[in-house]
Amino acid sequence: MPTTETPQAPSTSTLPSVVPPPPQYDNAAVPSYGAPTPQPAEYGMGYAGQSSPAPKKRKRTIVLASIIGGAVLIAGAGVGAAAIISGQDSNSSESASSEKESKSTSKDKSEKSEKTSEPTPSPSPTGKSTPAPDSGSSEQDRPVYGPDDPQIGGTGTIGERLEAFRIELKQSNDDGTLWTKIPQTKENLGAYLAAQFILTDLKAATYFGTPDAETELFYAQHAKHIELMLLAEQPLGTSVHYVMEDGTVFDYNGDTGEVSMEAPTP
Repeated sequence: MPTTETPQAPSTSTLPSVVPPPPQYDNAAVPSYGAPTPQPAEYGMGYAGQSSPAPKKRKRTIVLASIIGGAVLIAGAGVGAAAIISGQDSNSSESASSEKESKSTSKDKSEKSEKTSEPTPSPSPTGKSTPAPDSGSSEQDRPVYGPDDPQIGGTGTIGERLEAFRIELKQSNDDGTLWTKIPQTKENLGAYLAAQFILTDLKAATYFGTPDAETELFYAQHAKHIELMLLAEQPLGTSVHYVMEDGTVFDYNGDTGEVSMEAPTP
């Protein structure tokens, strides 16, 4: 009978129980690790998960520039009025943006084209300094008054009369008299500030030479017209674009009465 051999498992004595380390690490010390140090969680763009200071609010303090010879345009309550306009613009920016987006593109372009083509009545303050009157501008760009139209009172030169009239208007704002005659709305506040700019610009125009009698009469009638439009809550008829020293932009549309105050871009 043939003999059947039963296969045997290899002897375990021939297999090493532990793989020996390489010769160069025979005497290497076993590294010791301390307890892990907890680290703060990180969020977003890798900033540590800690409370961050609140973002600084953009200041809208209006620093009004002097035009010529240190003549300050508006101070005190005038700055407060500008701040109110700025705050109201901020609160209504989202609703105004949504309303504009709802209009058709063609209508929007048409309105912009019409506004661009309309000439801006002179004088119009332009920022850091007041330019000399443009002798080349068309006469049809400025209002025409008749001999019987009202004018400001006062004595002295036309420049002195304009300044006295401007100060009188400012005092009526400071003591609140103006706002007993008309409500203190955003549009009326903007018209008041625009009137201050316009009157200052008219006075500054007299620094470049003594105006003739016709020009003096126009200045006196135009100043009175500005006051009457303000008290009637009507657009002043003269647009104002002014850039403050801090970059804040004041815009008043003399045709529609719209007013805006935009803070400088950071």
